[in-house]
Amino acid sequence: MFKKESDFIVENRIKELREKNGESQAELGFAIGTSRQTIINMENHRTEIAVKTGFKIAKHYGCDINYLFIPKHNIEQFAQQ
Repeated sequence: MFKKESDFIVENRIKELREKNGESQAELGFAIGTSRQTIINMENHRTEIAVKTGFKIAKHYGCDINYLFIPKHNIEQFAQQ
């Protein structure tokens, strides 16, 4: 279905949830056992989020992991199929 990795993009709600809860990047990093820089990279989509880390973040914010991630399909690729 997906011919290449860029056909399927996953965004996340980490920054939205963090700001809604009044936490800094450093506070979230400490809470889930990672660095502030890692949180920055995840929020800016510079790194893929490991499944284990995703579950830690979802648990921390009391949300379903499916809410944390937002799948985005490359619409142009689907139109050509």
